[in-house]
Amino acid sequence: MPQRAYEVRSAVDGYREPHTVYAETIGKARYKTLMNAMDAGYDISFRDIKVRSLGIKETPHEQAVRERDAFNASYPIGTPIRAYPGAKGDESCAYDTVVLAPGAYIPGGIFGNRVSVKVPGDSIAITHVVPLVPIATPSQD
Repeated sequence: MPQRAYEVRSAVDGYREPHTVYAETIGKARYKTLMNAMDAGYDISFRDIKVRSLGIKETPHEQAVRERDAFNASYPIGTPIRAYPGAKGDESCAYDTVVLAPGAYIPGGIFGNRVSVKVPGDSIAITHVVPLVPIATPSQD
């Protein structure tokens, strides 16, 4: 379920770099920021943290789960695909293969939240995969 997103700026970096915090209330967003700063060794208080609401948004985890479910619905096991292990569209390293297992959500890491799919010999991010046959979509009759 989407949560409220808040843009938070703090005295830690001179209020320059905003970051997004997902929380139930503005006070909880401020408290999360305070605890993270104190854990990192900064001496700040509530008055050193500025927060504004961005509204209700999907968390990165919820977005990755939604992308995974959409991928699994469109690309069943055995679907022929073209995989781009480098940059998408770089035909020099692209290869044709099939989906071996459903897409899986991979939390965190240096690439953040992402969804990968199992292909022969490796896993590849779904953003680097295109179908080789048109995907059938339900008609709007």
